[in-house]
Amino acid sequence: MATMKLLMVSGGGGGSNASYGSGGGGGGGVIYQSAFSIITNKYYVEIGGGGAINTGGDVTIFGPEIVYGGAGGNTAANAYGGGGGGTNGTAGGAGKAGGAYGYAGGPSISVGGGGGGGAGAAGGTSVGDGGGTGGTGYSCDITGTALIYGEGGGGGYGGACAAGVGGRGATGPGTVGSGLTNRGGGGGGNYYTYGAGTGGSGVVIVSYVTSEWGTCTGGTITTSGIYTVHTFTSNGTFTVVHAIKKIAGVAPISSISLDTTSLKTNGASNLNHCTWSHTVGSGTDRVLIVFVPVSQAVTVSSVTYDGDALSLFVSTTNGNPKAYIYYKKAPAVGAANIVVTFSGTLQWLLASAASFFGVNQGTYQLTNYNTKTGTAQNRDPQLYNPYGGWILECMGDGGTVNTAASGQTVITTANRISSYDTGVTIGNHTQSWTGNTSMSYAWVGCSLIPTHTHLNKVAGITGATAKKIMGVGNR
Repeated sequence: MATMKLLMVSGGGGGSNASYGSGGGGGGGVIYQSAFSIITNKYYVEIGGGGAINTGGDVTIFGPEIVYGGAGGNTAANAYGGGGGGTNGTAGGAGKAGGAYGYAGGPSISVGGGGGGGAGAAGGTSVGDGGGTGGTGYSCDITGTALIYGEGGGGGYGGACAAGVGGRGATGPGTVGSGLTNRGGGGGGNYYTYGAGTGGSGVVIVSYVTSEWGTCTGGTITTSGIYTVHTFTSNGTFTVVHAIKKIAGVAPISSISLDTTSLKTNGASNLNHCTWSHTVGSGTDRVLIVFVPVSQAVTVSSVTYDGDALSLFVSTTNGNPKAYIYYKKAPAVGAANIVVTFSGTLQWLLASAASFFGVNQGTYQLTNYNTKTGTAQNRDPQLYNPYGGWILECMGDGGTVNTAASGQTVITTANRISSYDTGVTIGNHTQSWTGNTSMSYAWVGCSLIPTHTHLNKVAGITGATAKKIMGVGNR
């Protein structure tokens, strides 16, 4: 499985401005993965903002991953990220144990505020009237330069205007310190009449060996030695482009074959579910796909086969039109019922299923989804296919009759489309549909991963016996 480096930092918490014991804000949560597995071609990115005074920072999101914000300086319990600094005589907020997101804030023993917890250590305890120091952050050199992320804010000095230092913000006491932007620092605490520091916003950084990938997009792109670095300081999308690798002009061999297809329509009946029988053959490396294109104001609640739940791989919505692709690895051989349940009743349903052989049976069977919505009469969605497998498509439409381009085999037609494309090579593909009018639509597509995504045979010599061919060794 292809990997990249990933750093996620949430927003730091704002400092407290109590009359005494003004705690420092917790540092933003930090997650660093040196080998993050890439499983799709698009990742939505949301950057957590820094917290205002006495307010926790916001979460940061990268696809399915999430890291929680630092707590505000007045938080006493249940904080994620760096815990909030303690208020007068009260222990600081409890950060998640072990530093997965951050550590607890320090307590306030007297009138000084405790320091906010950081991503690397707990906040400091106040000493007499003096505020506690902020917990240390996490050092990471993913950009090529080692920087500190998620440092806690310092506690405020009791009864005076000397403020705690914000996480990597102010350089000393006496000034309200705010956490640095895009570093997730906690804000420094301060006496209530002077205003505390605010938390610093988060960041998402992705880094990979340039030669191992195509031209990926999203964020601010820089290079550091052999690495390409994408830095997100605001919301966006990271789009993965796989490198196309060839050996002596021989492409990977796809082992995928179609088992059978089936479909179901409920006509004019108002039903909240549909049921039909599908027979899975006894071929090896099986996978079952269920396509549910919708053109009415309902959503899919669940899909089962022989009583077992299928997993949703991709879906999209454009008002009433919707499209869903569900899958199940290694379905039982034989005939069994597929049941699709909806959030409400609908008419003129046209759902379908297809079973395939020769599909990867490891962790992933499908890859590289894409979605597209719009109202254009003719649709040309694109999908990058990294392994030379088959492309699957599903499209819900408000009423257009759609005709597929050559190479796309249609299972269901008209304005509720499901199809597959067998003649697929590695690279970017345009899946063209010609409509008879303009209407709202919702399209999804993805790729089946073949069992064999490597070079199987060269001049009759199998990979199992050949150690070297023309001086090229196994990798």
